[in-house]
Amino acid sequence: DDLSMVFIVAVVLIASKTRTTAAVLAAGLCFLSYNFFFIEPRFTLFIGARQGVATVFLFLAAALVAGRLASRLREQVLALRAANAHATALQSLSRQLAAAADVGQVAAAGRRALKQALGADALVQAGGAPLDPGGPYALSDKDRAAADWAFKHRQPAGRFTDTLGNADWWFMPLAGEAGVAGMIGLRFPANASRLGAEQRRLVEAMADDIAQAMLRTRLVSDLEDARVSGETERLRSALLSSVSHDLRSPLASSIGAAESLVTEGRAMNEHDRHSLLETVRLEGERLDGYIQNLLDMTRLG
Repeated sequence: DDLSMVFIVAVVLIASKTRTTAAVLAAGLCFLSYNFFFIEPRFTLFIGARQGVATVFLFLAAALVAGRLASRLREQVLALRAANAHATALQSLSRQLAAAADVGQVAAAGRRALKQALGADALVQAGGAPLDPGGPYALSDKDRAAADWAFKHRQPAGRFTDTLGNADWWFMPLAGEAGVAGMIGLRFPANASRLGAEQRRLVEAMADDIAQAMLRTRLVSDLEDARVSGETERLRSALLSSVSHDLRSPLASSIGAAESLVTEGRAMNEHDRHSLLETVRLEGERLDGYIQNLLDMTRLG
């Protein structure tokens, strides 16, 4: 009985480190070893007594159950670790996206978060255009073709897919309500044979967050542009109203003085005519100053 517990512990340890198949194989081998070495007659697989038959088969059942339970426990632990890593990556990405003030900062934050969470080279490009081949990584023709296809069809393409699967990069568009908000590109290590379901779900969740952040920053930028445009128009209206008044005053004075000279100039004495001419000159200089200021403001505007 003590020896049987040793074999069962061995099966449990194997099941906790490997998959169910390995645990079942270990249980079978331990069953045969226990029968061969410790059940009379020894060094054969023959079981001499009825009690021995019950013992070895109970041992096999116990080993299989213990191995299955240990394997399921291991799977649950791995699932919890994956879920924790998933949540941690999304939380880190959310913090970085919250601090991003424009689309460029959103793309940079997404690139850092993807690279850290997945251990792969990452590209994130914002805007409604195919992935720019002039980025930080050199893209081959097949990679560019995969990126173009993913952008046009709004579906993943490249490595690990049925579309241009010989590419080195895996591309996924950042699809939003108003169209494609950008593109994600990931280059996993060469020894990676497939993209796991957990990794795919993580990328999709991060892509949704990045797309929403891009939409948010664009809306903020559009609202700011609209506000600045409204303020500019309001200032322009106020300026034109003020300028029109300032321009009319010297013009009216100059015109009035000139009309007086034309109609009453001969009847006026020299002092009055000189005074009217001086008014025309001063108001002209004043008007010239206003026009010069307007030209300077136009250049600054």
